[in-house]
Amino acid sequence: MRVLLLALVACAHSTTVVAPGDHVAGETAYHVLGSGPVCLMVPGGPGLDWKYLRSPALEKQLTVIYVEPLGTGGSARLPAGETYSLTRFATQLETLRVALHLGKACVIGHSFGGLIAATWASEHPDSVGELVLYSSPSRSDKEFGEAMAAGLDHWKDRPWFASAKAAMLGEDVTTDAAASEQWKLAVPLLFADWDEAKYGAAVYVPTYAAVYQQPDKSPVDLRPHLAQIKARTLVLVGATDFCCGEKWAQELASGIAGATTERFEHSGHMAHLEEPDHFADVIARFTRGQH
Repeated sequence: MRVLLLALVACAHSTTVVAPGDHVAGETAYHVLGSGPVCLMVPGGPGLDWKYLRSPALEKQLTVIYVEPLGTGGSARLPAGETYSLTRFATQLETLRVALHLGKACVIGHSFGGLIAATWASEHPDSVGELVLYSSPSRSDKEFGEAMAAGLDHWKDRPWFASAKAAMLGEDVTTDAAASEQWKLAVPLLFADWDEAKYGAAVYVPTYAAVYQQPDKSPVDLRPHLAQIKARTLVLVGATDFCCGEKWAQELASGIAGATTERFEHSGHMAHLEEPDHFADVIARFTRGQH
């Protein structure tokens, strides 16, 4: 299973008032929590339920709108013949931004969601306030896959390693139940120091298989498009992130004019859970122009 967390967060400096609670706008379900400047947060997996990306620390500083990507939760499923492409996910985000009257939005994309956020920023440059690419790859090709597989050996002495590796590298599945089980087995690899008692309740969430039933098989490589991104950009990376570490963070930062980076020394792929206060402070400072 190509378990890259499809998650993105968009933050809008806007006077728009969004009501707390659960909502649906067109094809998109979303959930509003917190207070402060408005932020859109969109998870994936591809296919993960939005709750794994909840950040109570961030909600103390920002109004977070947790968006359910197409193919997940209460959001629409694409009809037969359409694929879950980066452009289609980016169009979903742009349509929601317009519907909520958010103006220029600050977007934070987590892992595979960073591909979506960067695609959105390059295809809709006038809609972007700031861009944060959080534990995200710059591409998904043979070199990336080989580096990800090699990085797994960091945990080879852990008792859960064999089952987690098999789930991470296994074939994509086509039922929600199988996808959810695969995610639960693989998730320890995404932490610097996995602790089920500490993190399990946050990350044991449903996973939806629609994206694997109608996949977009086009090559993914952001590098030719990064120069089109004009927004202030911050790249976040965990020190022990086996799949989206320093190499990919530097590729992103070097391709976007003026981009800066922030490293989380005690995190793997999930800094919003492993270093929650630091994660929230970094994002809040950036949205206020203080980074």
